[in-house]
Amino acid sequence: MMRMPTVQAVHPPNMSAVPADQKSRLGRPPSTNSADTHDRILLVARQAFSELGYGVTTNKDVAGRAGITTGALYHYFDSKVAMYWAVFDQVQKAVGAHIALAIQPFTTFLTQVEAFFHALTDLNRLDPSLADFLNAARIDITRYEELTAHFTDTYPHVRRHFIPGLVELGIATGEIHESRRKHMSDFLHAFATGVMDPSAVSHHEHERAVTALLELLKGQLIHQPKIS
Repeated sequence: MMRMPTVQAVHPPNMSAVPADQKSRLGRPPSTNSADTHDRILLVARQAFSELGYGVTTNKDVAGRAGITTGALYHYFDSKVAMYWAVFDQVQKAVGAHIALAIQPFTTFLTQVEAFFHALTDLNRLDPSLADFLNAARIDITRYEELTAHFTDTYPHVRRHFIPGLVELGIATGEIHESRRKHMSDFLHAFATGVMDPSAVSHHEHERAVTALLELLKGQLIHQPKIS
């Protein structure tokens, strides 16, 4: 297996839970604390939407987790929908930046695919709430009209950028035949969706699945039986 680069990343800010001594009720924060409060709101909102779902989560829930009043929350987001889009955008940027950094050193389809899927399993290990949110979003966007009306793709960075880029690289290097473009694209997307579900299997099982995928792509996983 190739040696993976250390991903410095682009992890979302404030990955740890809010310390207890910061949970006292806050009013409108001074401007110097505004960015920190905004990031804290996005973190706890992501956790709330993941655990409770969009429908059950309320602004009061998020404000309580962030240690601010509901009124103060409105200084940052004027509605739950606006807060949800902000969380969605932050998650997409974090996932996209992490993947981009991981695949950047490699120049072939197989090496970039390996880096791509290891980046996804790393994200699940480092911060499962990212994948938890995206998995919850797959359900919520089909259930609530105010969400469905605005978007239908839970993984736009993966589906629209990284997977097409991987496939185009494979065609350019001769590793994939042009006629198999759509097949490979659908295959990678289906597998990536599974890897981005940390609740399904453990991190070690994800890693084994990635190894098996690469062996399959290299023709090493399945062997023709010997016929006597």
